[in-house]
Amino acid sequence: MVDPSGGVIFAWGTTDIHHDDSGLHTRDEIGIHSVRNYHSVNTGKYTMTPYLGYKTAERILGIS
Repeated sequence: MVDPSGGVIFAWGTTDIHHDDSGLHTRDEIGIHSVRNYHSVNTGKYTMTPYLGYKTAERILGIS
C-alpha cells in the first residue's frame, strides 16, 4: 500500500522570493527523474506531492 504525505516545498532560486526573477516562481520543470534504481522527485508545487508520490511508487514497483 502506498500512502504519500506532504513534505518540504522544493524550488530553485538565486535571489529572495520577493524578486520576480528569482526562479522561485517558476515551477513548471517538475517530475520524476530516474537513473536505474535512483529516483529524484521535483514536486514544484506542494499540491503535486501526492500525485508524484504515487507515480514514483508505481515506477519503483514496475506498475506503470
